[in-house]
Amino acid sequence: MPTTNDISIKNLKLKIVPYGKSGFGKTHFAGTFPKPYFFDFDKGMLTLRDKAIEYDTYQDLYRNGVKYQSGWKGVQKVLGRFEQGVFKGLDDRELSYVPETLVFDSLTTLVQYIASDVASLNGHMSPQWEDWGKTVQPVIDFFKRINALDFHAVLVAHEDLLKDDILGNIVYRPYAFGKKIPSEICVYFDEVYRLNVEEKGGEQEYTMRTAAGSMYTAKSRLGLDPLMDPTYDAIMKCLSAKE
Repeated sequence: MPTTNDISIKNLKLKIVPYGKSGFGKTHFAGTFPKPYFFDFDKGMLTLRDKAIEYDTYQDLYRNGVKYQSGWKGVQKVLGRFEQGVFKGLDDRELSYVPETLVFDSLTTLVQYIASDVASLNGHMSPQWEDWGKTVQPVIDFFKRINALDFHAVLVAHEDLLKDDILGNIVYRPYAFGKKIPSEICVYFDEVYRLNVEEKGGEQEYTMRTAAGSMYTAKSRLGLDPLMDPTYDAIMKCLSAKE
């Protein structure tokens, strides 16, 4: 039977949710992982234009108010291929390398696509309140599916500001529509990091917080240093030092 002694960085497949404001380096961070394939929902690949990284852009497309292309169905098609060891993109092309990392950029937009498909099944042109409620379980099923993958997985999320109207407390957390899904992110993913950028000496300094603070959500069961450079190499260097 396996024990925790069997877990090492050599066979570890990281499952990470980095989040932060636009321009805080989330996509760049995901691009530092080995051989990534990007499920691009936010058209943000310009950040990685010189990296020769494989990607496809997934969108909901409409004609005369009728959806004729589903971004979520495209994800299921390509992800299903990868799970079977078939490495073809959305347009059926052979990828130039076998991916080691799957990046979903962003989870925030993907949840909207899932809700859109739920709405269509319920006969609605756009998601209604009842559709958002029925979106929770497909998203949780997707989280479980990602955790079962034999790939690194990075689910990029935008940032949400949650304010307690009674106490006045402010907390930053990964953004996805509704109350249920954001809380489920920290249930299903052990690594949740908040990315930030500050200007120091006239230059931008990008950082990544891996431990929760009074004003933001973060966690690392890997026991990473609380404040780190936002790169895959920095994560692996930290883990190697702890072995």
